[in-house]
Amino acid sequence: MELVHSYGGNIAGSFAVYFILTHVPIRLKFGRLVTAGLGLAVVDVFEAADGFKVMSNTYDPVDYVANAIGIGLALWIDVATSSIMDPLPSRD
Repeated sequence: MELVHSYGGNIAGSFAVYFILTHVPIRLKFGRLVTAGLGLAVVDVFEAADGFKVMSNTYDPVDYVANAIGIGLALWIDVATSSIMDPLPSRD
């Protein structure tokens, strides 16, 4: 239970950041990988900057691992559900 209390927010927050970034109206060549990289950068900079002084934050290096797990989980779900959510190939 302590693990969920300590790192669940990081996993959920980074997961959410990934899907928020999928709604940015910029098309990139490596879409999902770039989105995952940008999402990880955002949550890790937030962590390193001590919550941008907007939120209280306690430094814990394991938070970076939890952030990566959240981004990885979001990427996995995005890929796994892409055929369900968009069954027709893009004609771009």
